[in-house]
Amino acid sequence: MRYKLLATAMLLLVVGFFWANAAHAASNMRSGQVVAVGRDEVINASLYMAGSNLSISGTVKGDVYCAGQNVDITGTVEGDVICAAQTIHVSGPVLGSVRLAAQTISVSGSVARSASLFAQSASIGDGATIGTDLTAFASDVQLNGKVGRDVVGGGQTVTVFGNVGRSATVTSEQVTLASSARVKGDLTYISQNQAQIDKGAVVTGKTERQEPTAKQNQGWQGGWAAQLVGLLYWFGAMLLFGLAMLALLPRTFLTTNRLIIGQGGWALLAGLIALIVTPFVVTLLLVTVIGIPLGLALLGLWVIALVASFVYSSHSVGMWIANQLQWKLKWPQATALVIGLALLALVMLVPLVGGLLIFLALVWGLGGIVLMAGEYLKTRNSPAPAGNAGKSKA
Repeated sequence: MRYKLLATAMLLLVVGFFWANAAHAASNMRSGQVVAVGRDEVINASLYMAGSNLSISGTVKGDVYCAGQNVDITGTVEGDVICAAQTIHVSGPVLGSVRLAAQTISVSGSVARSASLFAQSASIGDGATIGTDLTAFASDVQLNGKVGRDVVGGGQTVTVFGNVGRSATVTSEQVTLASSARVKGDLTYISQNQAQIDKGAVVTGKTERQEPTAKQNQGWQGGWAAQLVGLLYWFGAMLLFGLAMLALLPRTFLTTNRLIIGQGGWALLAGLIALIVTPFVVTLLLVTVIGIPLGLALLGLWVIALVASFVYSSHSVGMWIANQLQWKLKWPQATALVIGLALLALVMLVPLVGGLLIFLALVWGLGGIVLMAGEYLKTRNSPAPAGNAGKSKA
């Protein structure tokens, strides 16, 4: 009964995922240690990839959704690129936008629309072009290419070598404009330090430095007490929520743990799609009178699933650690949850990189929920074995 209730609820959540994957027969879903689209290969649909090493040398006439360890795109993508990985390199032309999250990101090709980069290290290469806007948040941001319109970003260091078509707004400890830098609009930066603007750099508009606010100025230096209280509150709330779920839906933790660990790439990919597509599905339902109740129900379930995703991903991490260390736990499920949540709370203390890892934990757990719901619905709709049918007739 519990599985039936959970599957019914999660069915609303995964509407977005199945909607994005409705043309399954025409789309390409590929997984493995090494997944490649060859130089002469043309994909006439959206492409879904999950694995350790992913590469695209051919042409994709649609969007690319990918999750893995290393991603290398040298071919042409006629839609958007939405990926999460450890390292991502995009050197081929993208006719849409790119949305990337990784430890290291480098874009050296052309992006016709906008780019959103979240990483530890993010760079726009010498020959790279971003058609409209660039949003980049990383510990180290380097802009060597050309951005058509505005730049918004931040990090410990932000260095501009290339051209910005309009204005640049950044938050950083150290902002540097090299001699080759060109900003055709205003340069606004939030920093405790004066920007280093080399001789030859040009800012057509005004250059304005803003002092960090008291809250920003505390940052990682004076706000430890407040951060600790916040983390303890988050840890306690998530732990209570997780223990309640363990009491009500214990088998779901075993299922999501198997799927998250065993199909990690697909879990990341499914979570990424559900995270992006579900709000659009909710909006479409809300604009129609008949769809308002379903839209509100889907929105509520989506929010609950986002919270539950941290619980499931933390539990899986805790179980993996316990298994690797061969710990004999008295209450394995609850203890694994505590271990995972404690580790996630500590990760939150790491600037920028912590935010990226928290995002990946969210997507990973959400993907586990999506895969679990899909697996249950597939099993539920499967015909009964012939032997069982015969026995019932007898």
